[in-house]
Amino acid sequence: MISTELHLSQRDVYVDQLLNAESPHYNIGGYIKLKGTLDKEKFLETVSSAAKVFDAFKMRFDADAADSVFYTDTDFDCLSVSELDFSDRDDPSKDALCWMQNRFNIPFIIKKDSLLFEHSLLKISEDEYWFFGRYHHLITDGFGFIVFVQFAARKYKSLISGDDEDFIYPSYIKEAEKSSEYFNSASFDSDRKYWEEKINEQPSKILQRKYLNQSSGNTSSRYIYEITGKQKELLDEIILNTKSGLQQLTIAALMIYFGKITDQTEFVFGIPVHKRGSKVLRNIVGMFSGILPFKGNYNSDRILADLLKDITQSQKNDYRHQNYPLSEISRSLKGRVSEDYLYEISINYEPLNFELDFGKELNTGIFRLESDHERNPLQFFWRDYGNLQPLQLIINYSNGYFNKEEIELLAQRILFIIGQFSAGIEKSIGSISIIPEKETLLLEKFNDTFFDFPGDRNLVKLFEKQAEKSSDKIALVFHEQQLAYRELNERANQIAHYLLSKGVKKEELVPICIERGIEMITGILGILKAGAVFVPIDPEFPEERIRYILEDIKASIVLSSKKSSQGLPDSTEFTIISSDTDQLLSKQSVISKHQHLS
Repeated sequence: MISTELHLSQRDVYVDQLLNAESPHYNIGGYIKLKGTLDKEKFLETVSSAAKVFDAFKMRFDADAADSVFYTDTDFDCLSVSELDFSDRDDPSKDALCWMQNRFNIPFIIKKDSLLFEHSLLKISEDEYWFFGRYHHLITDGFGFIVFVQFAARKYKSLISGDDEDFIYPSYIKEAEKSSEYFNSASFDSDRKYWEEKINEQPSKILQRKYLNQSSGNTSSRYIYEITGKQKELLDEIILNTKSGLQQLTIAALMIYFGKITDQTEFVFGIPVHKRGSKVLRNIVGMFSGILPFKGNYNSDRILADLLKDITQSQKNDYRHQNYPLSEISRSLKGRVSEDYLYEISINYEPLNFELDFGKELNTGIFRLESDHERNPLQFFWRDYGNLQPLQLIINYSNGYFNKEEIELLAQRILFIIGQFSAGIEKSIGSISIIPEKETLLLEKFNDTFFDFPGDRNLVKLFEKQAEKSSDKIALVFHEQQLAYRELNERANQIAHYLLSKGVKKEELVPICIERGIEMITGILGILKAGAVFVPIDPEFPEERIRYILEDIKASIVLSSKKSSQGLPDSTEFTIISSDTDQLLSKQSVISKHQHLS
């Protein structure tokens, strides 16, 4: 076998897959519905011949190789297709979809003798077959998958008509050989300077993990919303009036949404690009795609028209430097990146508005698939089938960050924001509402929270009842930290027991001076469980102000932390207890729910 250096677009995928060998998140592809009279023999011949047309199928990869290369199997010239019959099932379509999704959740093995693609022909009924293709991103990207299925349509139609057309497509392997030249070019240096200036620090996190891993094992889920005819007409009008595409409109909507619900003004989103700037590249099965980090700023006084113009211009500038790998941008930040991310949210637009002409005997439709193990917390996909199928908004989301109900609400909010763009094009983005009217009315009803507080229960007892009922559910989230109700209750009990052992009396004022986080909440709850009253003191207060508060309440004990206690004044009048010491959090210091004094 002949070895070739990986294409620039393959390198990041290759390294990341080796680091996450059991993850299927680089699986791509989908299926074609073939309804009508299918000549199965000629269709199988069509698929089989693709190995002679597209050399990407000849590539082999070896995880044990010392260098980042692929090998060309020059003798490989026939693609195999497995056949499965679902036609005798009670629900053939449902079972076939389930089977395909399960295949997408299986990782490919990176070994020299392993194929990183598979094809199957699924029989749904006598007059309906589905052609399924699953590929590793090292073999091809989404654009390449479309090139392949368009070839299959042309080839099949040629075989049916008997015109014996000759099919010649450009070589991916030759493009891989060319791509290594980029690293030593002036273009690489120019692109590097552009991105180092634009992304000079790690973006602030927008999203927070809230949920424990799901028992199903899937790390992500998918929400699909089909745009109605009236909504599509409105979107077409907005696109015309704003001179912006769906991707730009979604970027603007997300900036407005997160700009209003967070205190952040700068956002970075991931923008998938196919990187096929020439006709030659647009006719190759292979991996060229990548991610461009889009950086934008939220200012409530900004006019919407100006924001959309800035987004369009910024993307145009980014596209001029699109060959620069995302990994190089991360690498240039070096010690300034504390976590492995440059973006949490990606926004993609996939045009699938083309007809697959397999001849007059077959009606066809193409459908994309993804694994249920996506790594980014939030991915927006617009799938545009033109007049062939309804426009779809697809949201892939991490189960650790969102549940289905939250994503349904988010989808409606983003659509609601975009729906205001025509009328609000000359208005400030701060004037755009982010909550639909129906949801606003629901929130107003939900927030009407007046009720008679149970006189026989205090806050501690109510919490303990909730902890008993929801022991394994998440109670607290702070950045990457999270505590279930059981853990929170145990920690608060430990603090309460320790305070009681130090002589804290019922209704005694106990100051708590801890930086914002999980320890602050457990400390407050621990003080309440001990029957005392907590007095919050901001660690950022000047020392004299802290001293005055402590003297005024005649504090004998101050609950703090190793970090925050450094700002407390020296005194013999009170004892400082650090909530994060091993002594205080000893497993021996456990108080039962019946032992608090309140």
